[in-house]
Amino acid sequence: MNIEIRKSFQKDALKLPSPAQVQLSKVIDHLSRAKKLSELSSCKKLTGFKNAYRVRMGEYRIGFIFENETIELVRFWAGKRFINTSHRKACSLAHFSNRFCY
Repeated sequence: MNIEIRKSFQKDALKLPSPAQVQLSKVIDHLSRAKKLSELSSCKKLTGFKNAYRVRMGEYRIGFIFENETIELVRFWAGKRFINTSHRKACSLAHFSNRFCY
């Protein structure tokens, strides 16, 4: 799959400690080699969004959009920010991207 990286993702990734950055590069490599989303371990569709997903990387989560065989890496957060409960979902994911909303 093709990989595109948004500036927001780059900024998030630069804030990581070095060991996490090394792990992140391995995960991105794994994403690029996958033929379909079902091959990605711990990949889950985000509820309330058309084509937004997240992949777990230890205590972190990688938020991405999947369209036309392209993965667009959007955000990179600590796991607690991806809570999918009613009002917290709106607060923690509202800035994910307006593009995902139905």
